[in-house]
Amino acid sequence: MRSTAPLLACSIVCGALPSIAAAEPLTPVRFQQILATAKAYAADRTLVFYCIRDEPGMPTFNYLVLTNDHTQTLSAGARTPRAMVADNDEFLGKVVDTISHSPIWKESAIFVIEDDSQDGADHVDAHRIPAFVISPYAKQGAVVHTRYDFLSVIRSMELIMGMKPLGLFDEVATPMYDAFLNEPSNDAPFDAIGAKIDLLETNPSGTAGARAAAELPKCLDCIRQRDLDALLWKSVHGLDAVPPPPGPNAVGEVEREEEGEAIEERLLEAGQRAKDPDG
Repeated sequence: MRSTAPLLACSIVCGALPSIAAAEPLTPVRFQQILATAKAYAADRTLVFYCIRDEPGMPTFNYLVLTNDHTQTLSAGARTPRAMVADNDEFLGKVVDTISHSPIWKESAIFVIEDDSQDGADHVDAHRIPAFVISPYAKQGAVVHTRYDFLSVIRSMELIMGMKPLGLFDEVATPMYDAFLNEPSNDAPFDAIGAKIDLLETNPSGTAGARAAAELPKCLDCIRQRDLDALLWKSVHGLDAVPPPPGPNAVGEVEREEEGEAIEERLLEAGQRAKDPDG
């Protein structure tokens, strides 16, 4: 890790942009227009990353947010959870593909992290999430079991860029040393693999899942995590599948136990109504 080298550090915490012409200037207004119109995706879409140009003004740090992993649960007419997650995965692959085939790859590091988990079903701790480090300096194929947190990611980026800590918490955080080597060991470019499912697949209407989703708050962050998790689990394993409970130290664990299986009851009721609409 060389603090004086031009380095692209992308912190990707969780969409994609539609095709845009390479010659088109990317102004703040145009960028907002692109984000506002990024509603449909073509399987052969071309992704253009302006931050990867080999020019003196290339930013040292770039931050991307891929939001589709939040999904729209089983809402009728919305893209299915598996389509949205696959879209996210494909886009991430194309980000790595583009950077690794660019002139800046040998001096780059990509950190991939998930938004803050609070009650995942992980058996060790509900807060534990995966993180990826992609770089010629990363230990190829290594699975690192060292305990790191979000501040570790921030501190690692600061050290790579030669940047002073933002505050006390990142200053005392443990850098992700165990994920890196002192010298580059693998600078081969990465070729992205396209999604194998229909990225435009939509949820059907009139199902128990669609009825339950319609009763959820419209704001994603307003939905109880237990309800969201249950719908996503059932979208993959079937409406009769029972989702696993949150892991140790889940936020609001006691409150969730007291709430019971409200989402299960709503799904059951919605299913009964679907079978007997006149009942």
